[in-house]
Amino acid sequence: MNECETGTVVQVRGDEYLIEPDLQEGCVSCRHRRSCHGSSGDQKRCLICSSSIELSVGDRVAFNLVFPLIYASVLLYLIPALLIILGAVVGSRHISISSDNDINTLMGILAALPVSAVLVFLLRRGKPVAHVVRREPDNL
Repeated sequence: MNECETGTVVQVRGDEYLIEPDLQEGCVSCRHRRSCHGSSGDQKRCLICSSSIELSVGDRVAFNLVFPLIYASVLLYLIPALLIILGAVVGSRHISISSDNDINTLMGILAALPVSAVLVFLLRRGKPVAHVVRREPDNL
């Protein structure tokens, strides 16, 4: 069963909502907690959420993550790795900046890095990562 996380609506953007998730039990002992929840409480992690329920800032909600882990892994690791390999092959065979083939390969790799970053950004841009399931009671 897919358990819901809870959080608070911090911003409304048309039909999408920015949700600040609550601190989970596992977050307390996680050594990477600061990267998600900020180091001094001033900067929090927020998620873009879609919802079929009309919400407003301050509403407490339950949500499910919809951005699958496998898609995120492919997007962040496999696509850049493949483009770097492709850049190395293209650089070694079709770039003739130097008589040294290693420098040509390196130029192909360096050209592939920004292409990879832009591609990942464009594929991921603006997609909601969660869907609001229900409004939670305000009894905190």
